[in-house]
Amino acid sequence: MKNKIILHCSDSDFGDAATIDRWHRERGWDGIGYHYVILNGQIASDVFLDSKVGAVEEGRPVSQDGAHCRGYNKTSIGICMIGKGQIKHRVIQSALDLCMDLSSHYSIDVEDVIGHYETTSGKKQGKTCPDIDMRSFRAALRLRLPIREYVTTIDGKCSISVRVKAVSQKNAEQETRRALMAGLPALSTGDGRVDVELYGFTTIGSTHEEKE
Repeated sequence: MKNKIILHCSDSDFGDAATIDRWHRERGWDGIGYHYVILNGQIASDVFLDSKVGAVEEGRPVSQDGAHCRGYNKTSIGICMIGKGQIKHRVIQSALDLCMDLSSHYSIDVEDVIGHYETTSGKKQGKTCPDIDMRSFRAALRLRLPIREYVTTIDGKCSISVRVKAVSQKNAEQETRRALMAGLPALSTGDGRVDVELYGFTTIGSTHEEKE
């Protein structure tokens, strides 16, 4: 039974599911170890397709054990985002959408959507994969709202900004409170901030909650 989703990055500038499948077979594995791959548009070192930025490709079937994280392969779904160091915004947004669908379908809690660097084996190996701050990612997942800005550093401040649609002042206050409460767990283990921008009615403003 799948009870976790583990995010990875390819640690490469380019790639797709077919390329990773080839890389993994060259290592002697039984094909691609991930269940899903999210493209960054750079299909090959010399081929870029903007239409493929954020595109999701299937790897091995979810019904099959993964080969992506030692100690977690039988019980987790592995997702690989193509990129290294700085993951593209559209790739992260696709990862959010995919995780929303998978967590709903398999009844996986948001707290069980984790990065490779947060796993026991990942910590032992000194992983930084998937090169995004997972506290911010989980906060965005709770909000179920599009992100407009993302801080992709593990060592720096955890920061997430969201836009909230409101139809009245009362509704704005309710939506702001909901957004802040969803985002605050991202600050529980470090400093950072959650910014909320309101739109959709005459009073436009923003608010934030900080932990220092």
